[in-house]
Amino acid sequence: WKHLGNCTSDDDQKWMHRYCAPVCEACGEVCPVKPLSEDIWESGDLNRFFERVTTDEKFKRYKPTILSRPPTDDNTSTEELLELLDRNDLDHKIGPWIIVLEDF
Repeated sequence: WKHLGNCTSDDDQKWMHRYCAPVCEACGEVCPVKPLSEDIWESGDLNRFFERVTTDEKFKRYKPTILSRPPTDDNTSTEELLELLDRNDLDHKIGPWIIVLEDF
């Protein structure tokens, strides 16, 4: 919508600045997160989250199934990654985390 001019048009500007302030770069006191605030997530947190969802006893009741996940080692070389992508013996694909919770 910003690219359509809605942040600056007379008809839409008031609404956009109230409900889409970050997009319009018109935060002032409206935005819930300050631009220079610390990151909530640290490096590796998202991976640890998915690891926990797929291995922790608390989540077993949802029957998580991994369809795709990144390599387990962050230091995987390009050559090793290509080898992993060609393997057919894995029970999941190599890529971004994609999981299904069968009983959610």
